[in-house]
Parts: sequence; C-alpha cells; structure tokens
Amino acid sequence: MIEVSENFKFAALNGTTHNEISIIVFGYNADGSNLYIRNKNLVSESMKIEQAISDDSDLKFGGCIASSFEIEVVGVPDLTGRYITVQITQTAKIPTYPSATTYPGANVYPNGAEYKETFNIFSGEVFSCKSGKNQLSRTLVAYDRFYWRGSINCTEWYATQHNKSADYYYTTINDLRKAICSHYDIVEQYPDDILPIDDMEIEKADGKVTVAELLRSLCEMSGVFCMLNGSGNIEYHTL
Repeated sequence: MIEVSENFKFAALNGTTHNEISIIVFGYNADGSNLYIRNKNLVSESMKIEQAISDDSDLKFGGCIASSFEIEVVGVPDLTGRYITVQITQTAKIPTYPSATTYPGANVYPNGAEYKETFNIFSGEVFSCKSGKNQLSRTLVAYDRFYWRGSINCTEWYATQHNKSADYYYTTINDLRKAICSHYDIVEQYPDDILPIDDMEIEKADGKVTVAELLRSLCEMSGVFCMLNGSGNIEYHTL
C-alpha cells in the first residue's frame, strides 16, 4: 500500500500537481550503475498496473496474487529478465499569502510553496520487452516476485522444516511464515507485525506445494491477505 503524508494530501488537493514517472533498471550499465527511464521515453497513457488480493469470484483470504506492470517505451533496449522498480514523483504547487499556513516539508519560493514526494508503485522482473510493428517502440511487461518465486516447488524444503525430530513435525504459523520468507528471499515490510493465531502450532501435511500456495494457506488460516507492495516487499492486510 502506498502511504501518502497528510501534508502532501493537503498540498495536492489545494494546488496543481505534476507527475514524473521513472523506471529504474538495477545494475544495467557496464559499471553496475542503474539505468533510469524517464517520461520522455514513455508513450503517453500506455501504462497499466494490475493488482489483486484474490483471484476467485468469491472473496477468499490468502492472497499471493502476482501483480503486473505494462508500458510502451521508446528508445529503450531489450530489458527482458531485468529487475525494475517503477516510481512516480509527484510535485504539488500551492500559492502562498500572508495568512496561509505553510506545512512542514515545503520548499517555499516567492508567491508559492512546493511539495514533492516519490512513491514506489511497482517492483518486479521484466517478462518481455518486444518491439512493436514500427520497430521504434517496445511493450514492456513485468511481474512481481510472486510470479517467479511463488511458483517455485518447495515440497522438498518444506519436508525438512521441523523442530523436534524427523519423525514428528510441528511449528507455529509465525515460525513457518518467517522461514519461507527468509529461505526464498521475500522481505516482510513490517517484520514485527503479529498476525491472528500466529502462535498456533500446525502439523505438516503431505503433498506437493509451491511457495505461493504455502504462504496463501498460512494467511488464509490467519484471516489475512498478503501481497507485494510497490517496493517488492510482502505486506499483510485485513478487511
């Protein structure tokens, strides 16, 4: 979820806003630095972002649905397989006058104040970056880490998770969730959060399972949804 400060909300509602979109391609350049794709390389109104906490017609706790990002770019190389973060920087300008209140965080200039905040709206790996018919533009399609890591078969790893002996398995919901995130490099946005029935002991079930299926089951038992936010970190949400 994107958190917007109250000061910026006030500025955005009472002034004019300008949006600057940046796609950061991590470690793309020869020296390991990042490649930045700006507004001038983006085809206007071509951006699409899809997110969901449930893919069933009947609302069901759990989540772990992969988010997708699509945009048409110009003058950009093939970025297939690259990890990206998409940011939007919003600048709000509001007029000032002698009796006006200037909130903290503003850059004040003659007759006005300027507020600027940057938000991560998507992080994930580029699935495809195909050239269009005109050979000038490319359609970039990316999915978050639930698409890639969530589909990993973790049956063998799951079978080794026990804290007594190989003959008897038990652990708590919290312990298993932490172990999954740690092993598969999924960062929890708020690692200190305690979810409902986190301390409940559970027994291992047999059968094949993927990372997303295992996480979804744990979240379903806790009555929460989980999703990856714009920074690529996992968050848990209740209704």
